[in-house]
Amino acid sequence: MAITKTETQPRRLSIMAGKDALPLMVLEAAREAGWAVQYQSFVPRPELTDIEVRLIDIGKPLDIVMGIRRFKATHICMVGAVHVSDKGREGFFKLLGGKKKPRKPSGDSGLSRLGRALEVTTGATLLGAHEIVPGLLAEPGHIAGPKPDKNLVADGLFALNAAISAGQLDLGQALVCSGHRVVAVEDIAGTDALLRRVAEHRAAGLVGDGGSDLVLAKARKPNQPMFVDLPAIGPGTVIAAHEAGLRAIFVQAGNSVVIERERLQAAALELGVSVYGGESDHV
Repeated sequence: MAITKTETQPRRLSIMAGKDALPLMVLEAAREAGWAVQYQSFVPRPELTDIEVRLIDIGKPLDIVMGIRRFKATHICMVGAVHVSDKGREGFFKLLGGKKKPRKPSGDSGLSRLGRALEVTTGATLLGAHEIVPGLLAEPGHIAGPKPDKNLVADGLFALNAAISAGQLDLGQALVCSGHRVVAVEDIAGTDALLRRVAEHRAAGLVGDGGSDLVLAKARKPNQPMFVDLPAIGPGTVIAAHEAGLRAIFVQAGNSVVIERERLQAAALELGVSVYGGESDHV
């Protein structure tokens, strides 16, 4: 549930921001709710002229932590896409998790441990973007574009469950299916790169020339915390899916975010791409 002005809450939010539109949505919603906001960004934001943008580097985790502490943040929101090298990721875990190299996964499913350590180190509480921006989480059922028929829904739910199973590898959150056949899985390069690969496979005649539709599914990984890097789609996802020859996008309802919803709905309707929130068989 989004935090509003009427609730009695501390009002100092440090945003650790990556790229794309979602961090800006969090900034706007937090300001409207009356928060004092610190904007720490991994990428330049020249369009932000009415707030100081403090550029940060994942390779300098102590600087990030000290910036949060100097601001006296009561809450932290880590939001937006960030590409982190193995060296940078290990350095962050080493600072917050102790001197020993972590045995547990340091990928997305290891973020719960990192989050707890960050809270202890800074004294602030982590919030997910969906707790600040109203209406951000995908709802069950039809979201945008043409309403899918029962066969497409069945294919999409299969793809969604396959994406959750693939998430056990702690690699990516998305995959593409042709009917009930997985044809491509997301890796560390992200969803856009996945869709470009599918477009190449389709141009080479490897997929998309049979009776089954191509479907993109995105789901939260098993044990992945809700406070960071939830699977997200926006208008750009719809456009890229259409260019790759996909008919539908399925996201895990209640565990995925829909960015720039009005633009996404307009693009889905224009391009004929169905967008649907599915409830998986996985608990």
